[in-house]
Amino acid sequence: MNSTVFEDSRSPHILFVEDDNKISELLKLFLNKHGFNCSLASNAQQARELLSTFRFDLSLVDIMLPGEDGVSLTKHIKESTETPVIILSAKSEVENRITGLEAGADDYVMKPFDPQEVVLRIKAVIRRTPYEKIRKVSFGRFEFDLFRGELTYDGDGILLSDAERSILTILASRSNQTTSREVICRKASANGEYIIDRTVDLRISRLRRKLLDDPQNPRYLKTVRGKGYVLVPDRVEIDT
Repeated sequence: MNSTVFEDSRSPHILFVEDDNKISELLKLFLNKHGFNCSLASNAQQARELLSTFRFDLSLVDIMLPGEDGVSLTKHIKESTETPVIILSAKSEVENRITGLEAGADDYVMKPFDPQEVVLRIKAVIRRTPYEKIRKVSFGRFEFDLFRGELTYDGDGILLSDAERSILTILASRSNQTTSREVICRKASANGEYIIDRTVDLRISRLRRKLLDDPQNPRYLKTVRGKGYVLVPDRVEIDT
């Protein structure tokens, strides 16, 4: 089965990763009827491709997938995004279910499942997840569009390396929250950028120069001693 995408910004967008085509299509129809958008992937590779393109409100992941299993995919999702995850597992897969929760899953549903239970659990997880989709941040005369990965100064584009764009996106998506070097490296790696711990400081320094931020007393891209970095924008625009 090829991956299937449906996106409408007015409704929560769910990624459903399941290799059984019949189950996928039936649950997708049920979710659509209950006000959710649903994109389908039949394996982890398709899921990773969709995750790199779209922002999801929740991922629903079957534990037993062909190739890379659902536990590994769940770990990837939790390390590279802020998206909550519900895992699906059979009653006999107790050990896998525990491993999935240890990998960061927010909840689980046992198969065979009642679609109504899935809807209720999705709503409960989304409701308790403090997740906002930051679209743009502004600092001084600069603006960074997270969806486009574009930094502008008075509307003119500023050239960023792939690594700089990745780091700025990570920090902007967590505006006003301290992010450690380890998390920056892990999230950047999950997004396809290989950044090692000892080069983070250098890349942050380069970003400060491009943002005209005083390295001795930075206003926007601050160092939190012993903890990491935090981006403090003047304004945050939430995608609605």
